[in-house]
Amino acid sequence: MKNIEVPDELHEKLMQLSKEVKTQDNRHTANVFFQIEDIERVPAYDGCGNGVYWYDSGLEAELETDEEIKEFIIEYFSEELTLTEEEAKEKYSDMDRWDIDHMLENELEFIKCEYSNISVYKNAFLTAKDCDNHIELNKHHYSEKARSYGSSAWRNNDMEIIHEFLKTI
Repeated sequence: MKNIEVPDELHEKLMQLSKEVKTQDNRHTANVFFQIEDIERVPAYDGCGNGVYWYDSGLEAELETDEEIKEFIIEYFSEELTLTEEEAKEKYSDMDRWDIDHMLENELEFIKCEYSNISVYKNAFLTAKDCDNHIELNKHHYSEKARSYGSSAWRNNDMEIIHEFLKTI
């Protein structure tokens, strides 16, 4: 057995990390490490996506949900057609999906963008606690669906060495 000398402060941090690695929920995965799993939109061909949003570069507006579209069109009716809010809501309620899509594309010059959601994995953490803390402190960089995801270090020699070391101290 060999001895490694480390400063007291680093020794204390390694001991805390070792305790956390040994006692955390490994999510039924050997030599678990954690990554940030997030969802990103990627463009899709017409008819091949699992979502749609409408985009107008002049307004820098992006409309995705039915509620966002409804609010935008009612506001448009109120401001551009000088209708009362009640008249604008009534005019909107008379529209079907085709009318709404046609108006967005032809009158308001929005571009229909189809997309698919894909899972992406970022960064690497030895503990779920550290991963969750990172997501919380940096949530402005991630979607609302970002979460810690346990991955196996199987056949990841460097990560397996670190896990073995942490479990033996």
